Amino acid sequence: MQKMKGTTMRKLLTVCVLAVSTLALVGCSSAESGARGEHVVVYSITSDANSSATITYAIVDGADVSLAQANDETLPWSKTVQMPDGAFSNSILRLAGQLGSSGTTITCDISVDGTSVVSQTSSGPAAAVTCNGTD
Repeated sequence: MQKMKGTTMRKLLTVCVLAVSTLALVGCSSAESGARGEHVVVYSITSDANSSATITYAIVDGADVSLAQANDETLPWSKTVQMPDGAFSNSILRLAGQLGSSGTTITCDISVDGTSVVSQTSSGPAAAVTCNGTD
């Protein structure tokens, strides 16, 4: 009877170790696939002075792409959005800014997953700048 208990305990311990290992692997797999399923896009607008700007940028909600506008935003400005992999392509990336009353230089930048994909600069009174992911 004692031998049966030892064998049963070893089997139970083996099953528990396998179950915990499987759960750990499944947990890691889910986290990685979620990270691969989205792209982190950072839009940023900067200026040579403490200025404000009107800013327009692309956002994705599911499979729908739309433009959002932020008025009279203090610079520097940035916005981070997450875009699902299935709806993502550089061609949908858009960012535009126009300076308010002060400042003469404005720069836009779009980065995807930590890498800048486009950056543009414009100068002059009420300067305007546009960044497109296809530039």
